[in-house]
Amino acid sequence: MGTTEPQDEVPWPNQVTAGLGSLSDSFLPLNRKERYFTGTVFPMIVWGVDGHDLHLLGSLLPNCELPPINTAAETTNVQFFTEYSLVESIFGPVTARFPEPPMTKDTPDIMILVAGAPSLLIALEAKMYHQPSAGDLARQMKAQRQQLEYLTGMLSLETVRHAALLPQKYADRLREELGHDPDYPIVLWEDLLETYRPHRSQGDYFMSMLELALERWDDLASLPAQFRLNAELLLTGTDVRKRHPDPALKTMGRAGGIEGPTLAKDITSGSWRTQLYEMSSSPTPANRNWFAVSEFVERIKEHGQA
Repeated sequence: MGTTEPQDEVPWPNQVTAGLGSLSDSFLPLNRKERYFTGTVFPMIVWGVDGHDLHLLGSLLPNCELPPINTAAETTNVQFFTEYSLVESIFGPVTARFPEPPMTKDTPDIMILVAGAPSLLIALEAKMYHQPSAGDLARQMKAQRQQLEYLTGMLSLETVRHAALLPQKYADRLREELGHDPDYPIVLWEDLLETYRPHRSQGDYFMSMLELALERWDDLASLPAQFRLNAELLLTGTDVRKRHPDPALKTMGRAGGIEGPTLAKDITSGSWRTQLYEMSSSPTPANRNWFAVSEFVERIKEHGQA
């Protein structure tokens, strides 16, 4: 029989000192899927061993106090779901209880129902490394509210708390794009860490996993949506007004469009004069955030600011 050359040994790390960061650098890279953070990391932190600290989540939401909770499976009053799809869950004998449900699959990533006094449903749409535009996230939250309103009626829910669970840096970018807070509450992953840290051991695996994921956010986050993809140039509102009518300036963009609260605030405050707007020579608005320059000029005239 022939002999084989010895193979290089796999450089397994020291089992005691490797740590999550070293393992991610040397072996499997960190999981970037949001489903991992919503379906594994979040419940392992929030539910923990026995669910007794679930009430801490309520402290991160406005006006949200959880009723008494029983976590024993035989007598529990809690339903804890991740990656939940209402339309796919209405099946078999339960169909009669949910007539004519919304057929969209826009259900929040995390659904926690407490059948207490009062009854409470917490619904969270979570993002980790994906950075949709403010408009796209707002539309997703609005679509989810349709399902939540349906469930509120069907289950006679007394309290519903709907929020986005986001990393700090992405939340900051949303506020910068909008020029104000969004019309839905935001819970930060960082605040979740701080809230649960005193109630978990120093070396808690999933607390440390979330901490590592946030530490490496700059390296792992997707590129932000290209907010200026359709812009040919940027002009202040003053310059837009001075150049109107100009065949090179047919349409312009602002988050929320001509009827949006962002533009309305620009005009009522007078900040439109120095605000930079995306401009295009195309006569057709690129998307729902875009509108005709003539509409903009007419709005400022209506407010006596032209």
